[in-house]
Amino acid sequence: MKTGPFITAALCALALACDGSSSSPQPASAPRKPQAAAKPKAQTAATGTEIATTVQYSYNPISKRDPFRAPDEILLPSRLAGAGAVSGCNEPLCQWDLEQLKLVAVVTGDANPIAMVTDPQGVGYLVKRNSRIGKLGGRVTSILRDGITVTEYWTQPNGESKPIQKPLKLLNEKSGKPEMDLLSGKLVGEHFE
Repeated sequence: MKTGPFITAALCALALACDGSSSSPQPASAPRKPQAAAKPKAQTAATGTEIATTVQYSYNPISKRDPFRAPDEILLPSRLAGAGAVSGCNEPLCQWDLEQLKLVAVVTGDANPIAMVTDPQGVGYLVKRNSRIGKLGGRVTSILRDGITVTEYWTQPNGESKPIQKPLKLLNEKSGKPEMDLLSGKLVGEHFE
């Protein structure tokens, strides 16, 4: 009904807008060079030799850290490399942190002392000197009657390798709780004897 004149007006407006003869956008012109660059060319034309006035800058990333990498990504591979290639450690004790392991027994008095370490699941493992233990690939350096010492090598950000000695102490057998003698039915222990 009244849509006919509206459609006609819209088509006329569209025809006028699409007419390319009246105004079209002009392409952007190339940026002009500064006048200061033109003056040295005039001097070189007079002498006959051309002198390069541009200096080419090249970035040298040697001994600079990458600002787009996380510090953990940078330190972890170098720390593990300093620990003796932990990725090659296929012993079962290398999958646990030292804090998760418990020293339960030590046998000394021999030229080759032995210790027993349990993991969080309760599985026991025998370790000797130079046994690999812990996620950082530490090595057992000494076995004493009251504990063992594990040496881990930590690579600092400046590239120096620093040994860190971590002791694992033997668990105290006496927990302080009184025990009951099953034959006599009496409580025995330090305080009840």
